[in-house]
Amino acid sequence: MLKKYFAVLTAVLLMLMLFCGCVNTNDASIVPGDVFLTEERIFSSSLNSVIGTPNIVYTIKENAIEGEFEGSSKEFPVEKWEWQEFPYSEEEWNAMFFEHEIFSLEEYGKIMYQPIDLFHFMLLSNGEIWYVQLFPDNSQENHFWVWYIDKLAPAEK
Repeated sequence: MLKKYFAVLTAVLLMLMLFCGCVNTNDASIVPGDVFLTEERIFSSSLNSVIGTPNIVYTIKENAIEGEFEGSSKEFPVEKWEWQEFPYSEEEWNAMFFEHEIFSLEEYGKIMYQPIDLFHFMLLSNGEIWYVQLFPDNSQENHFWVWYIDKLAPAEK
């Protein structure tokens, strides 16, 4: 079932890239040692229990990203740090979420994609880096019941 989620996410991201404008990815490289903070919660599904913008610190490692929130941390392996074409069309992207929970990407121009795992990825839009987390709806295949998008900002060094 996880392979199907990944296939759908990949297909939607690729198609969305075909319908979007250009973005300069050189402005937002991700390299080991970078540290990002959540700057703003761009979108949150209505079922998300976190109100406001959480204070999450993301540390980029050689082959992983570590997220630290309220004193606990979790590391997610990353195969390769490289922006890729967004594998979803707008229609495929919207089909993954409840109708009243849609976050349209059309207005953001070209979207680039950095996969992390099936339910976590980063997006690059107009030089801004976003972190996306999805929680699957086990009652509906290829559908998500809670999700959020956070805009990240580089931490002061």
